[in-house]
Amino acid sequence: MALAESRQLINLLSSNHPENFLNPVIRERSYDALDYRKVVTVSEKLRDPSDRLFGTFGSRGARQNPKRKSLDILIRRLKDVS
Repeated sequence: MALAESRQLINLLSSNHPENFLNPVIRERSYDALDYRKVVTVSEKLRDPSDRLFGTFGSRGARQNPKRKSLDILIRRLKDVS
C-alpha cells in the first residue's frame, strides 16, 4: 500500500482518458489514494515545455494531441474545483 498513490498517479497519467478522474465513481474505484491538488501539480509539470516557452511558433495550424487535450481538460476542471 505504500506505493498505491504513485501507482494510481502513473495509471491516471498514462491512461487515454485522464479526465475520467473527474467521475466520482471511477475516482473512488481506481484513484482513491490520489489528492486532486497533487494531480494538478504533477499534470502541469508534465506539459510540453516547448509550449510554455515558445507558444505557437511551430504549431500554427497543427492539431493538438488528444491525450494532451484530455490532460488539459482535467487540469482546468480540477483548478475550477479548488
